Amino acid sequence: MNVRMVNAVFEDANAQTRAKGFDPGANTTAFIEKIPDYAAHGVRAFTLNLQGGMPNYEGAINSAFNPDGSLRDGYLKRVRRVIEACDRHGVVVILGCYYQMQDQILKDEAAVRAGVTNAARWIRTNGFTNVVLEIANEYGHKGFEHNLLKTDEGQVELIRLAKKSAPYLLVSTSGLGSGLGNGRLPDAVATASDFLLPHFNTTLLDEVPPRIAALKRFGKPVVCNEDDKAGAQIVQPAGLWRTTYNAKTWVDAEGEDRFRRGLYTYLKRTTPYPSMTTFDGGSGEVCQIRRIRTNTPLQALVTLNDPVYLEAAAGLARRMIAEAGATASRAARGLRLALIRPLRKGETAPLVALQKDAQKTFEATPEKADALLKSTRATAPKGISKPEFAAWIVTASAILNLDEFLSRS
Repeated sequence: MNVRMVNAVFEDANAQTRAKGFDPGANTTAFIEKIPDYAAHGVRAFTLNLQGGMPNYEGAINSAFNPDGSLRDGYLKRVRRVIEACDRHGVVVILGCYYQMQDQILKDEAAVRAGVTNAARWIRTNGFTNVVLEIANEYGHKGFEHNLLKTDEGQVELIRLAKKSAPYLLVSTSGLGSGLGNGRLPDAVATASDFLLPHFNTTLLDEVPPRIAALKRFGKPVVCNEDDKAGAQIVQPAGLWRTTYNAKTWVDAEGEDRFRRGLYTYLKRTTPYPSMTTFDGGSGEVCQIRRIRTNTPLQALVTLNDPVYLEAAAGLARRMIAEAGATASRAARGLRLALIRPLRKGETAPLVALQKDAQKTFEATPEKADALLKSTRATAPKGISKPEFAAWIVTASAILNLDEFLSRS
């Protein structure tokens, strides 16, 4: 198992975009401190890149290369620290050279070639035995400027150049295939590579095994070092794909993967995720400079009834019960967790009243409490009756539907 950690050695040399107080060295140290934990949980490789990754803002300058393709010592020191820390814990580093939106730093294709040569020689000279080389992250991406990083022929040339510079170094590259992260590699690139690096970002789960099987004909190790959807197929309406994909079905994620710290989900432009569409999510076909702000009854129906939001309400209700005692204290705890500010006088009173009324209703109709717990996949905490817990779920749902929580305006 490998994990993409391209921002572990990130820096931003652009003073206009660099986050105030960001320390590249401290960022790398924070990652290194976590390596033992990753290794203990089965991680055997990390993907790094000499031009880092996307910091979620535009304009960053993040490169170990100078314009002529020579290497920058300061950047390499951070990379070396990670490589050596990984080696101590039996972890491999998949070290990439070029990243989209950053190759423009190199002045011409001669510099691109020099960069590959210098990176390969740096690995060889330092005697690293736990490093393999990736020429480019998703070559052919529109974010690349130099032709060597946009064509199959260019990648084959650079792979051969790296192997000539460091004969015992294993070299590969990752590409787009005919679509972003579709798990395919052109024959010429696969033949030139020592191992294969497919990306499966847009590959449906049931299509991954046949894609891997197709790559096995090259007789080389297959290592997926990018797939953004693992465990992220959160709840969708049953049968949503029936027309668009015929027999294809959406499989809801289970276990810990069902509940992500951020919202990650599989996107298909021809079948958008319904909840995101309701909240004016873009189609993904063009860039959105600004998303319009709307406020519709349909959006309220989603946040009050969509399983994703109801399960979130059950999770909040469980925390409210676990972290406070009296009814008013629990209501206050829920508000504080959601709004992240000191509460004002009287804010908890409507919630206390709602909880009491809901509990009376559920006690009178226990089958409704059972139905709500079943729909939220929740069980009542020890010492709490089903009607009481169902009432707290209703209360938590009300908190998560507050305008202040949803809009942060």
